Amino acid sequence: MPGIVIIQGIAKRSVSIRLSANQLSGRDKKAVLLNASGARLKTFPLAQELNELSLGNIAPGTYSIRVETGDEVMVQQIMLP
Repeated sequence: MPGIVIIQGIAKRSVSIRLSANQLSGRDKKAVLLNASGARLKTFPLAQELNELSLGNIAPGTYSIRVETGDEVMVQQIMLP
């Protein structure tokens, strides 16, 4: 099973982030929403195996989600309708 899984929920304007069990034991787990220029818009703490991030108040457009769990970093582009 991959360490980090990012799933975009278009209908609910949300993003779900699933962490593996060993990532949950680390510190400083967070997801960062970045705009197209790379500026930080919002930071979400990640405290569970499955974390749902509500993006309902974010304007439509293209963004990136950067997930940081200790030594591991994953970035995925998302589109909000």
